[in-house]
Amino acid sequence: MSRLLKVAAVLTLLGLGAAVVGPGGLGLLRGATVLAADGPVIDAQVAGPGLGRLGSPWLLLMLLAMLLLVRSTGQALVHGRDPRGFLPLAYVAAVLITLGASQLRGGFHLAKAMHFQGYLSDAASFEGPLDILASSSERFDELLPHTRTHPPGPLLVAAGIHAVARGVAAVSPTAGDFSSTAVLVTFLEGNLGGLLVVLIAWLWLWPLFFLVRRLVPDEPRAPVLAVALAAALANLHGIAPLFDGLHPLLVTCAALGLTSERRWAVLLGGFAGGLLLMMAYGSLVVGPLLLALLFGRSEGGRARLGRLALGAAGLLVIWALVALAGFDYLAGLVRALDHHAGGVNAGRSRGLYLIASPYTFSLWLGVPVVLGALAGTRSPEVWRLSLVLFVTLAVLVLLGITRGETERLWLPLAPFFVLLAAVGWSRTPRPRLEGVAAVGLTVLGAPLLAALTRLYA
Repeated sequence: MSRLLKVAAVLTLLGLGAAVVGPGGLGLLRGATVLAADGPVIDAQVAGPGLGRLGSPWLLLMLLAMLLLVRSTGQALVHGRDPRGFLPLAYVAAVLITLGASQLRGGFHLAKAMHFQGYLSDAASFEGPLDILASSSERFDELLPHTRTHPPGPLLVAAGIHAVARGVAAVSPTAGDFSSTAVLVTFLEGNLGGLLVVLIAWLWLWPLFFLVRRLVPDEPRAPVLAVALAAALANLHGIAPLFDGLHPLLVTCAALGLTSERRWAVLLGGFAGGLLLMMAYGSLVVGPLLLALLFGRSEGGRARLGRLALGAAGLLVIWALVALAGFDYLAGLVRALDHHAGGVNAGRSRGLYLIASPYTFSLWLGVPVVLGALAGTRSPEVWRLSLVLFVTLAVLVLLGITRGETERLWLPLAPFFVLLAAVGWSRTPRPRLEGVAAVGLTVLGAPLLAALTRLYA
């Protein structure tokens, strides 16, 4: 057993123990929890200690899904890298873990989280997608605080979910069980909409697999490890079904497209990057990381510039369509930063979050992912990405713009940590044994942490 695995095991078990013991839960880590004010604390919606939830049937479902993920990972590492059997199993396991974690955090948490974030109610005040793009600046002060800090992407997704809910309600034979069609639509928005977001969010396991296989072709175990570690990220299990859960899918699709040999794929990668920028202003920090992947390829300068131009063209098409519809992206960014500075950061100490932000993010990524990413920095194939990633992280910490809610706001960075972690664990002294052990530790710690504690919502 390597020193890396021993440290990961000790820290994971200590963190998990602190999460579930006693009515204070993570009160055992009170100093760090106070620093990370919006980080992991026991869910106030459920009475009693975290241990009281260990008898729930939802926990049994989650444990079975976790076992499925670990077992399928071990089989994939032993029998080869064919994704046809492994990827669907990992996807199903991840979805089941999310559903179980959501229910353990309080009944119908998917539905409550969908309505809590405010996008659905804010989208209802507009007449349609074009009205959202053309009128959001005029109605900025009328919108809920959460909506004010995002570009129009989440509102457009909410409008789509509302349209789907209305369509289902129109043909639903159970409409008579509700007091009105509006009540049925609201019910469907939360439950059906929440499930759709979860199902779509976990699709990122596919582009992640092929991205890692492309970047490190000499390590056939790395793509399997990346998918397995990604399927256990507490960030995604904890925030579901907040729309931020869609960021890893867009990030990995953009990275996969920009590193492709096919021109149409590079263009589609640019489209994915443009959509990502429409979901959150904070996604701008992913730009240097995507450039690091693009310029890290061994190809001529002309080919690299052509790839860059195609990707930029795809991004600008999305940006131009939004601008033509009436949305000023840069003005929206300024408004959002001003609102966040006065409404959120004004009451949070920059100095305290120099510690709290990395702590919270590491806890919700999973200790094995963080330690594996550090080990993966020594790989020559991804050293540029490693450098840019940790510089980006340092800049975010030092600027203090994103202090608080770090596990959600930094979610677009998670795919890059998972990529590096897969490389790091696949190059340990016994990659099959230690890789499966690292996945097992992540699967044990992260989903249970998401179920037994509160993440943002």
